[in-house]
Amino acid sequence: MQKNIANVGICTIFCIFGTNKEIFSTPNHTNIIQTSKYLPLVQYSEIILLASECEYKTGNMTTAINYLNQIRNRDDLIPATSESYNTDLKETWKTTMTGGFSYFSFLKRNGLIASELNIQDYQQLFPIPSSELMANPSMKQNPGYGF
Repeated sequence: MQKNIANVGICTIFCIFGTNKEIFSTPNHTNIIQTSKYLPLVQYSEIILLASECEYKTGNMTTAINYLNQIRNRDDLIPATSESYNTDLKETWKTTMTGGFSYFSFLKRNGLIASELNIQDYQQLFPIPSSELMANPSMKQNPGYGF
């Protein structure tokens, strides 16, 4: 199914477009992203995965699995169970959000970033641009980045 979202782009999955990639160049994206002028800011899949995480963290395992399996069934993956939930959620985020910007956030909020990406603690924060630091002298650079 193709949808024209807000008259700014065509997408075969439900997306909200908004960033013009001619201005914000990002070369490593999936075909849908590569063939559109605009980058998706949010995909419907991401909303479903976020809902699954929220349900899991509030103790609603059945609902969490149902949300996760909406995406896994669509992608012809083996359905998640309560025993495989955490592994399946991580795998689904990684494969479904290829080319997206939210996998890093998923790993960070779930304490998986260091083990999955082999990065140092300070790399979990981006450096504050020097122009911002100069404009606001009371602001301090994030740890691990020199100024």
